[in-house]
Amino acid sequence: MASGYDESSHVPKLALLNDDGTIIKYLQVRDGALPESALNKGPEGKGPEMYVSPVQLVRHEDSIVVLQNKTNFPILEIKESGAIRVIRPRLPREAQIDTLIPSDTNLFARVNEPGGGSIYELNWKDGRAMRRFSAGTDDRGG
Repeated sequence: MASGYDESSHVPKLALLNDDGTIIKYLQVRDGALPESALNKGPEGKGPEMYVSPVQLVRHEDSIVVLQNKTNFPILEIKESGAIRVIRPRLPREAQIDTLIPSDTNLFARVNEPGGGSIYELNWKDGRAMRRFSAGTDDRGG
């Protein structure tokens, strides 16, 4: 799996790769699943899209989980076949996922919220917040 950006079309790309790194195919994310917040524009929000926000790829069972950190982009589960499932985390309104924490069961996410950060356990099937762990008020969680 690889994530990148096509400079000529200004479109983010996800590619499924062979073990040797050759591209098997580009994966198509359905229309409307990629919000504008996933693309950063030039100075003052003007000009063409310049780059894609940082992306985290995490292995989970037989899938790769794709997260664009600190955006409103939904989490994507990508199966070995290339099938894509959108997971929309149910978090407080102002919260954004900073990073996913690998786990054998549900999804765990370090979340930036007004007034501090937390770790949420999210239901793997529907993105529902199951538990919240307070992580402190500074960037290190202390």
